[in-house]
Amino acid sequence: MKQLCFQSRVCMSFFVFVISLLACTSSQACRFVPDERPLSIRIQEQPLVFIGTVVQSAYRGSSDTARFRIEHVIKGLPDGQQTFEVKIGKSSCDLGFETGQRWLFAGSSMPSPSQLLSSEGNASLVSVSDAKLGLPQGWKDCKTHRDCARISYGCQQVAAVNQLHLQQSQKKAWAIFGDPSTLECALTEPRPYILPGAYCEQNSCSILSILSIQPHR
Repeated sequence: MKQLCFQSRVCMSFFVFVISLLACTSSQACRFVPDERPLSIRIQEQPLVFIGTVVQSAYRGSSDTARFRIEHVIKGLPDGQQTFEVKIGKSSCDLGFETGQRWLFAGSSMPSPSQLLSSEGNASLVSVSDAKLGLPQGWKDCKTHRDCARISYGCQQVAAVNQLHLQQSQKKAWAIFGDPSTLECALTEPRPYILPGAYCEQNSCSILSILSIQPHR
């Protein structure tokens, strides 16, 4: 009888411990008000924004450190910088960056506008189509980002072309869709976030856009 009583007390003590642990974990869960503003506005408020892939993620003391291979600098870093190291905290509000993941990095904790760019994430990076301009492919050929320039045409339309064909492309685009400085364009529904600048993607000058944005919750 005494042994049974002792076992019951041990079980009860263990049960109380588990309940306390769960309550503590629940109380430490990350809580924040989701920022529903457009991504473009949220990014403007961030001092550092880039697109990169995590090439190393290691545990060091009280924090994780993630090293990114930078693909596109949006703001906050000098052109040509190839890597950047981010120190990640251990709270439930800190984002986890795993090796191989591609990110739009704009902060290391929620509710920053950082977005995981993959089929498993909450956003995807795509090229904006400019096929309607009918530009010769040679006008878009490139080897590096510096080969590319951005043109605007029509109402809120943009395209990327090789620097050597900038004037020709601009003239052709304006002839078809108009000079945006002379048009009265009505406000349209929010569009996907378009990265500033022009980029060389798979040897073709491109405008890049973030699609399927879902805020962290």
